[in-house]
Amino acid sequence: MLYQRLGWHAPAEKAAQQFYLCRQTPALKFQQAQLVLQMQDYPRGFRQREKAVANVALYHRSPFPPEGDDILAKRWQRQSPKGKTFVIWSELGLSDEIMFAQLAHLFKRQLGVAKLIVLAHADAAALLQTHPDIDEAFDVATWHEHLTEFDFWEFPYALLTRFDRPFETLPKRHPYLFAEKAQKRRFIGVFPLNRSRARIGLAWRNADIPEDDIRSVYDVQDLDALVAAAPDAHWVCLQQNLTAAEKQWLEKHRIAQFSDDIGGLADLAGLMAHLDFVVSTDTPVIHLAGAMGIEDAVMLSAPAYAWNWGIAGSKRNMWYPTVENWHAPHPLASWREIISEVAQHLHAHLHNRTF
Repeated sequence: MLYQRLGWHAPAEKAAQQFYLCRQTPALKFQQAQLVLQMQDYPRGFRQREKAVANVALYHRSPFPPEGDDILAKRWQRQSPKGKTFVIWSELGLSDEIMFAQLAHLFKRQLGVAKLIVLAHADAAALLQTHPDIDEAFDVATWHEHLTEFDFWEFPYALLTRFDRPFETLPKRHPYLFAEKAQKRRFIGVFPLNRSRARIGLAWRNADIPEDDIRSVYDVQDLDALVAAAPDAHWVCLQQNLTAAEKQWLEKHRIAQFSDDIGGLADLAGLMAHLDFVVSTDTPVIHLAGAMGIEDAVMLSAPAYAWNWGIAGSKRNMWYPTVENWHAPHPLASWREIISEVAQHLHAHLHNRTF
C-alpha cells in the first residue's frame, strides 16, 4: 500500500503478487485485482476480480440477484449478442451503475445488441433511461414484473472480462446521461438570470453511509477554504440527507440547498444541468457530473483511493474526460490539505473563464 501511495506501481504490484502467492485467499485475490485495475490494466484486472468472486453468493453481488435455473442459465458466456436482448444486472451501488452505463454504447453500436435492458437501483432507473443506447431501465427490485423474454444477462463488473482490447480503445459516448426537460424546468428559478457568476455544485459525503466512511468529509468546516476561493460564485448544495450542523453551515455561507426537493438521481440531474462546475468527494454526484459532461473535480483521500480514478497522482481517469482528480498530497494528508489544493485550482480555473 505504501508503494502504491508513493507512485511506485511496479514494486507495489510485485509485492502484492508475492503476498498473493503465499496465501491464496479470496480476499487477497480480490485486493490483487483491485491493484491491477488501478494500474488501468482492465482486461487482466477484471478477469482476476471475477476469479476472486467466482464462489461468492449472488446475493452478495446484487441486492436482488437473478434466481431460478432458467434465468441463471442465460448468464453471458461470450456468445455473440448481435440481434439479441441483453440485460445488465444491478451490482453494488449507484456510482457503479452510473459508471458502467457508459458500456451501453459499446453493446448497442458495436456488438449489435437489438435491445439493451438495465436493472438498477430505484434512484437510478429513471436517470439511466435518458441514455441514448439503453432501451429500458427498471428498478431491480421489480425485475420479476418487468423482465420477461431476454437472451443474456451479466453483472457490470463482469462485462469487461469479455474483451481483450484496452479500455481506452473501446467506443464510448460522452456525455451519455442527461436531464429531462421537466426536471430542468423545476430548477430554472434557482439561479439569477444574470450569467456573470459561476454556478458551482458541492457535495462532500455519501448520503447513506455511516461516519466511518473515509471517502467522505464529515466536518463541513473543512470546506471553508473551498467556498472562500470563489466568493462571487453561485454555490449550490448537491448533498442529500443533511444534518442540522450541515444546514447551519450552508446558511452561514448562503449556499442554496434543495435536499427536500430531490427525490432521486433524475431530479438531481435536473438541478446539475444548470451548473458550470461541480466539486465532490467520491460520491454518486461526481459520477453523475462526469456522465453528464459537466466540468468537475473529485477530491480523493489517500486511504480510500478507488481503482476507477486511475493511477495514484494522475489528474485524469479513463471513465470521465471532464473530471479532474485531486489526490491527497501525501499518505497522511488531512481533508483540509486536499481541499486547500482544490481551492487553489478552482480559483485559478474561474479566473481564466468568462461566464
